[in-house]
Amino acid sequence: MLRILACFGTLSQEDDMSDALHYQRFAGSLDDAASIMLPLCRGMFTGFTDDYLRSRLDFIDDPRLWLAWRDGVAVGFKFGYRREPDLFYSWLGGVDASARKLGIASELMRLQHADLVDAGYRFVTTRTRAVNNPMLILNLKHGFQIAGYEVDQDQKAVVWQRKTLVPSA
Repeated sequence: MLRILACFGTLSQEDDMSDALHYQRFAGSLDDAASIMLPLCRGMFTGFTDDYLRSRLDFIDDPRLWLAWRDGVAVGFKFGYRREPDLFYSWLGGVDASARKLGIASELMRLQHADLVDAGYRFVTTRTRAVNNPMLILNLKHGFQIAGYEVDQDQKAVVWQRKTLVPSA
């Protein structure tokens, strides 16, 4: 069952939905979430397999998915889960090539972070391959700081970034 917790945008019954963007926080099953994310992932990430996503879903806590829709089609998403009581891991996300340069990734991040603050998280962390300069720059523009560096199992350089959502009192 597909449930929407929140929907943001300026849509009315008169809208023809052409080029209309709207955003929603998804609150259905993880299987339904995967069905929405997988086609996007396959188009965005070279070598992405369904198993990479599905095999991890049973082991995550407090999954949160934000979606961007255009003309009734999902064109972007931001997905993550709780790592510690006050730490959220923003795991997967991206925007379809047909919808890039419209500010969608930035808006998804803004909505995700506002939602995390409301949910009581103090920090958000993410990791990005070092060659993904657009993502690294977007994270920096949204207040992330570089927190670490590693080489993953595929021998690819990865940058860890962390953002304080709520400073300590």
